[in-house]
Amino acid sequence: MHSLSPILSSLSPAAGSSNGIPLLRFTGGVANLAGVRADQRIFVLPPGYKTATSEWKFSDESNQEVNYALSHGVVGGTLGNYGAGILCFESWADTNGIPSTLRWPLQTEVLRRYLAHLVKNGWRTETCTRRISTLRIRQGFHNVPWIVDENALLPMIAAIKAADPGPGPERDPLLITELDAIFHGLDWTKNYSFALWAAVLFGFWGLCRTGEFTVDSQNAFNPKLHIKLMDVKVITATSLDGKQVTGRSCHLPWTKVKKHLGEDVVLAARADYLCPIKALEEHLIMNAVGPDNSLFSYLAIEGGRRHMGHKSFVSDINVHLVAAGLPPIEGHAIRGGGATQLLLHGVSEAKVRLAGRWSATSTSFLKYWRQIQRIVLLATDASAQVAAVRIPSVSSWGSRAGQRS
Repeated sequence: MHSLSPILSSLSPAAGSSNGIPLLRFTGGVANLAGVRADQRIFVLPPGYKTATSEWKFSDESNQEVNYALSHGVVGGTLGNYGAGILCFESWADTNGIPSTLRWPLQTEVLRRYLAHLVKNGWRTETCTRRISTLRIRQGFHNVPWIVDENALLPMIAAIKAADPGPGPERDPLLITELDAIFHGLDWTKNYSFALWAAVLFGFWGLCRTGEFTVDSQNAFNPKLHIKLMDVKVITATSLDGKQVTGRSCHLPWTKVKKHLGEDVVLAARADYLCPIKALEEHLIMNAVGPDNSLFSYLAIEGGRRHMGHKSFVSDINVHLVAAGLPPIEGHAIRGGGATQLLLHGVSEAKVRLAGRWSATSTSFLKYWRQIQRIVLLATDASAQVAAVRIPSVSSWGSRAGQRS
């Protein structure tokens, strides 16, 4: 039976200690993360902690090079996920009286007990292994040695796998019924509605992850990572019957798979209110989006320009869905909805994979096929109920074009 007692007792108690635990060693923890954004927590060291090289004065150029390299390792939502994991660990460590000296560097027994806590609370294997990686990467960021004996963790890892509760129920993808509810729920006197609707159709027909066209927070916009108006190009093609077809090629500067190489998505025009190009064009005019602006930024009622935030994007969609008596969604439902819609309309699996940038072995893509038998009944019934409405043209807005939201 392992115990933290020998480790704790080897530390000399400090003034104000309780239960033999030196309170003055409780530097850092949750209190040290107060006011720190989730995507910045990985950069925070406990007060007074010094690494082997922290006494050495490196040049500003060398520091900038390190920051540049690290920023290309993890970005955007990944940093936010790390931040959530860090806060979870620090909260547990604070509750259990784990001193900073056992967190930096992290001790094997501390991590073993933290994993036991995750198992008891029903966390999945994938989450537990991600939490281990988060703590390892966090210490690596600060040049703190990783001294955890991972072989000693193997029995706990086996227990985690055995106790894995399995995936939760699959969330339904966003379909035409939900799109129709969003459209009719929007206040078209507000500029934000044009931005939100354009972003919804962009993600739906472009088969995009929401993090690929939204921004984590208002001060997190990075032109090297986030799509801008200048990344959108007009493209044309000739159909088999000789007709000229116009679309948009949109370059995503950073994606989950290709990272900083980015990827391109193509939007095609439609003759109904679900046309992503029509929605995008009206948004660009209503919100006076410039070449360097984030693509779905909008003019706020209080003045200035705001980015389409990831959390607000999904939560605002859900406001309209719930108001229409429909269940809320998660962000990935938009990408999945576009894929499902294409499959329902007879687009080949190969073409959908290509459009959505799924690999030939992607299991996440296969789940849309598994849902087809159930969804096809719902979609067929729902499509007959969708009203044939169109987005009002910009010219019809008259004086309303000057309103800001």
